[in-house]
Amino acid sequence: MGVEIFLLLVSFVIIVAGAELFTNAVEWLRMRLNLSEGTVWQGAGGGGDAHH
Repeated sequence: MGVEIFLLLVSFVIIVAGAELFTNAVEWLRMRLNLSEGTVWQGAGGGGDAHH
């Protein structure tokens, strides 16, 4: 049972790290292209204000 908990925790860390990297990449691209925050997140999220 200890191995399963360890793998669950490692998987959680990988998922959170991936989400953080994606968010940082989108923000970097937004600044690089001089776009407003709303423009990027509406395109990435399909519209609306779901990222808040």
